[in-house]
Amino acid sequence: MRATRNVLWRTRLFSTTRSTNHSSRPVPSLESPPLKVTSYPYDLFVHPPLSGSKGSALSFVKQPSACRGLPELAKIGWILDENYQALSPDNVHVNPLFEALLHDVLRESIHTSTQVIYAAATQREGFLNINDARTFVPYGRVAEAEDILGFVRLDTGTIVPDTYERCPTHRIVSTHGLFQLSEEMHGKLLQRLSRVGLS
Repeated sequence: MRATRNVLWRTRLFSTTRSTNHSSRPVPSLESPPLKVTSYPYDLFVHPPLSGSKGSALSFVKQPSACRGLPELAKIGWILDENYQALSPDNVHVNPLFEALLHDVLRESIHTSTQVIYAAATQREGFLNINDARTFVPYGRVAEAEDILGFVRLDTGTIVPDTYERCPTHRIVSTHGLFQLSEEMHGKLLQRLSRVGLS
């Protein structure tokens, strides 16, 4: 059933023939640029599906390599229906390779985050939650388990090096949408993607 749905959606979303759909949603050919997800605060794109793929790939990368295409590490996941402007657990199959890369970036760079440094100075001791920015958490409150990216250990207001731990209950895509990092950490993620051969 899912395979049939994927084929139908790919036909609608990335049709190689003239579309008879007169809605405002664009229907490009396989040779056209990727679609932009305008409901997300950073640049986010939907790439046409390749033969044998799980669906259209979701990525922060707009232009894949001309010779290699879009690497697996750059694929956040695959969209399973045509509603790419409303991402949810029901229509995105998450790529575990990207998820591992994301947490590796946080492990490497979270101690440089201005927001986290300020929060560490305020909390002082214990473990500091690194929250997903897709939801607002008032000061003093604890985020939902699916919205906690990970933790770092504090010592007298500073982050103890190499103590970032991934939270196993975090969801890349939740009912609140795709994960979001601070602008600072999102930039670090894009830098890492550029190091795997992406522009």
